[in-house]
Amino acid sequence: MGVVTRKQERRLVTSDPAEMLNMFLVCDLKRSWKEAFCDDDTGEVIEIDRYEIVCEKGTLIDRDVLSSISFYLQSGDITEVEVSDQRRMAKEQYKCYQVLFKSKVQFGSKKSTFLLNAHSVENVSEILRDYIELNYKGGFRILSISEIDSCHVIIDNLKTRKQVNAELDTAYLRDEITTEQYLKASDKEAEENQSVEDTNIRKFYQIEARIVTKDQEGEENEFSRPFIVFSYNATRASMLIEKFLNDEQDRIAREAAERGDKFVKKDMFSHIEECRIVNISAYVPLEFSKAYSYHEEED
Repeated sequence: MGVVTRKQERRLVTSDPAEMLNMFLVCDLKRSWKEAFCDDDTGEVIEIDRYEIVCEKGTLIDRDVLSSISFYLQSGDITEVEVSDQRRMAKEQYKCYQVLFKSKVQFGSKKSTFLLNAHSVENVSEILRDYIELNYKGGFRILSISEIDSCHVIIDNLKTRKQVNAELDTAYLRDEITTEQYLKASDKEAEENQSVEDTNIRKFYQIEARIVTKDQEGEENEFSRPFIVFSYNATRASMLIEKFLNDEQDRIAREAAERGDKFVKKDMFSHIEECRIVNISAYVPLEFSKAYSYHEEED
């Protein structure tokens, strides 16, 4: 027997039982029907769609299975069935939410590394091809794709000290602020940033952060969490991690309030345990990746 691949597979979608006999199901076979129930508050009768798996993917359609399928075809619970002459039982699984991936791409003789969020390797390829075609020129090859476990990317979009000072200068020269306001703002900015090295170049920092939480009773708890932060220096990166953690708490608190639940916020502090600059060329914006979310497609 020679090598069997999908190249030799014969598939068809049919409602004819004779064509299904001794074939295999391509995917889980589900029957569907509508079920009515009465809304106790309004008295309105509402129909909902119900589903039930009749046979699993890869099932051989022998005469007993065919008898069940024929019954549901006659009742209208099943309208057609996809079958194959090859038995394929495995199902590719993917994350139910998008996680972080790293991909190496070659442009001519140059190799670049991208970070992006996706559900699976196939999802990565789809997103990356779209993004590169829109933002780069020439030919490219995707060389490798690997998942990064439990890591969050933070992009520094805050203004630098130089940017803030330039805006203050412009506002003062245009008489948009008084001399007193200008001096006060400049002094405050200098005081807040006097120990922070400020450059115009952002880098990707891979950080293992030690997170300390303190509740209202003063009880502390510690845990570690990995981050990749695109920022100007490690000090700003640490500040952004703390902001991310507090914003995350605010989001959880809002969602709890919408459900009528109570969420008590904790004080959170971030300390860098490990930090190194990593060679990342670009991060595909999260909004771009979300356009390829499997759940968006289902909705």
